[in-house]
Amino acid sequence: MVKKILVIAYGTLTEFIRNRIFLFLIIFGLAIGATSSLLPAISPEDKIKLILRVTFTMIGLFSTLLIIYFIATSINRDIEEKTIFTVFSRPASRFMYISGKAIGFFSIAFIMVFVLSGVTLGYLMVVHGKGLLETRIYKPVKYIKGHGPIIIGDMAHLELASTGVDLIGDGSSAVWTFHGLNRIPFKEDKVQISLKMGGVNASSNAGTAFVGIDILDKDDKQLQTTQYTYVGSMNPEACVAVDRSIVAQNEEVKVKVFPSGKNFYIAPQKNDTAFLLRNHCSFYSNYFRAFGFVYFMVSLLCVITLSAAAFFGQKMALVVSFFAYITGNTLPYLKSFGSLIGMKSVAEMQSFIPGHGHLHQTETYSKLPAYLTEGFHITVVKKFIICFSSIFPNFKRFDPTGYFLQGTYIDNIIFLQMVAYMLFYGSIFLSLAWLCFWKRELVGR
Repeated sequence: MVKKILVIAYGTLTEFIRNRIFLFLIIFGLAIGATSSLLPAISPEDKIKLILRVTFTMIGLFSTLLIIYFIATSINRDIEEKTIFTVFSRPASRFMYISGKAIGFFSIAFIMVFVLSGVTLGYLMVVHGKGLLETRIYKPVKYIKGHGPIIIGDMAHLELASTGVDLIGDGSSAVWTFHGLNRIPFKEDKVQISLKMGGVNASSNAGTAFVGIDILDKDDKQLQTTQYTYVGSMNPEACVAVDRSIVAQNEEVKVKVFPSGKNFYIAPQKNDTAFLLRNHCSFYSNYFRAFGFVYFMVSLLCVITLSAAAFFGQKMALVVSFFAYITGNTLPYLKSFGSLIGMKSVAEMQSFIPGHGHLHQTETYSKLPAYLTEGFHITVVKKFIICFSSIFPNFKRFDPTGYFLQGTYIDNIIFLQMVAYMLFYGSIFLSLAWLCFWKRELVGR
């Protein structure tokens, strides 16, 4: 049985190769690097980050569109041209056919993603190699969690906003106190502080806030120029640098974090900031691990498209697949929208999005018609959106740029979590494809 499945997979792969897409893949990879190099950037490092961000986005999009079209047409072409009966005459079961097709599509996705990533990496090294070597991306670092490298500070005080929730804003700040850092052997010129607190931009409802960071001594004297960065979903592993001499000469160091702007708020917890000792890791390993995330996303779309193509005709399979792609990439926003439906007051809004009450939108919410804020239909729509967004696979989880562009190594735990996430949903949709194809009449549509 395994041999027959592999034969079908090989036939699917050779069908893809006969289309001569490899040359197009190389040209497209070079085009990505060339066009992204023309985009404006403030500094050389920003330019490298911009090129890499465009590369991840375009390769993911291009591979997805190509594999969706190829899968949607492949099965229906076999049925319409009756080549599928040649496969069944081997003999081979429908289970073997779908399994072989799935393995073939996974192989095609692997080739597309990693051929394109290899081509763009070569372009980046040849054209922008010197600039890349000077960035923190080229020397990714990993948090060492074995022998006392992460020193968690005790929160000295936490000033809460007037809203009554665990929120910092309107001139307030959160301060962490670290003791005994001068006894720790930091080897680099710059010591890194990790910030992981949740952020809220109340003006746009985004989960990110722009914050300032001050480094203080035990007498609250500022030891270093204020630094600014984003915390929250936009920059989940935000890090700021501190001169090693500061921690070497001060037994007690305070980290003060405060929102920079009226409409920005943060929701800090006790362990949300830490001084880090980190190991340097391989850029190339991190690069291809990051593209592994892209491959997992494309592979998951492969089985979603396969299950649609096993039941529907070509056009409907394309519609379902594109719907899944768009929905999976907008799922966090859809879930937020579902949670906002039916809220009739600023108090309710503020309990969902801290700080939203500061937008002075009381009058706007009070004027909403009743059919938009209450009723059985609102409850049903709200519950449906929340349930759907909780069950459907979230493709945003496969975005590696939060780690890669910050120079953070994608360690084994994070990588295996993405593998498990893909396998969980992949097995569900692959089972659905087997079931749908088992019941399908093999006639052209």
